[in-house]
Amino acid sequence: FRITAKMGAAVENPTFHVNDKFVKVVWQFSAGDELVIDFMAAPPTVTINGANEIQACTRDSVFVGMVLDLGANQFYYDVESGDVNTMTVSIVYYERYMGV
Repeated sequence: FRITAKMGAAVENPTFHVNDKFVKVVWQFSAGDELVIDFMAAPPTVTINGANEIQACTRDSVFVGMVLDLGANQFYYDVESGDVNTMTVSIVYYERYMGV
């Protein structure tokens, strides 16, 4: 799956929680910035305005095993500074099948 966040105003250090795992990006975002966390890529990627910025993630961020469970999943996000409600966040998930 892929998380895309578009910033409507300045926010700092967003954290994206999926079930019991999270990814925190230490960055001062401005209005109009776009963050993409792509767990479908191998290895996973983190881009800010199209540039590779995986080093902006905290060391305790989890990339290994970050998957959506079958059925219901818990997803939420927050920021250390700024208004979290100014972010437009989407999750894209492509269902894949094993064999036919």
